[in-house]
Amino acid sequence: MKLNKIKIALLALILTIFASDLSAQGRFDVGLDLKNMHYWRGLRVSDGFVAGPTVGYFNGGFAILSWGGMSLDGDFLEVTNIISYTTGGFTVALADISNLS
Repeated sequence: MKLNKIKIALLALILTIFASDLSAQGRFDVGLDLKNMHYWRGLRVSDGFVAGPTVGYFNGGFAILSWGGMSLDGDFLEVTNIISYTTGGFTVALADISNLS
């Protein structure tokens, strides 16, 4: 759990340091997914209501974003951090999926 807090804090620090420069060149997006259940790779991981906030920065083909998922009954908790680059229809992405349930 401590390692996940460090990862989230590091991502927040990176976004904060570069926010003034990045916002002039790219865009920040914030979103919220609301689901009545959640599947991951064909497995039902939560039968209950799930809220999934997303925050990300996008600039050309570069993207850095974080998605979180949490069920209201506390059965499911996940944080996924993604860094990707797309060029010419080809995407390279690194994802850190932390399922905390």
